[in-house]
Amino acid sequence: MLDRVRFVGELPELAVLLAEASVVALPADDLYGKVDVPLAVLEALALGVPLVLARGGPLETVTTASFVDAADTQGLADALAHLLESDAARAEQAAAGKALYARVFRPEVVAARYEEIYEGWGGGVLARVRRHSRVPRATGPGFLFRPDDATSIASPPI
Repeated sequence: MLDRVRFVGELPELAVLLAEASVVALPADDLYGKVDVPLAVLEALALGVPLVLARGGPLETVTTASFVDAADTQGLADALAHLLESDAARAEQAAAGKALYARVFRPEVVAARYEEIYEGWGGGVLARVRRHSRVPRATGPGFLFRPDDATSIASPPI
């Protein structure tokens, strides 16, 4: 299987590479205080790329991934081999990941949840601010990139 694995390091155009990947692995045992899901994981979900992640921390919110203990190299190899050798397993995880992204991680969904939290704290403050704001409210899809065109990375509208 080693001939099918590439360690690529840091990349300027991650979305392009993710779109070509069969599987993405992030077996990190420490996200160095990060409490949300890394962008590479979100992009893989949106693109329908199966994931193998380390157990623990914020990554466990990605319920469609395969999970391994970060120090378990054999478990990681087995999880990768299973996904690489099974078209059905890859397709199932890809579809589930896309659905999870759409339901939980899409920017509009996350923004709406934050608005609910802020509204709960402020008794309608957001609505009053919007009424008097000169900044237009974001409309449209707001993707960090368009899943249907992985070569294009666009900023969300303001």
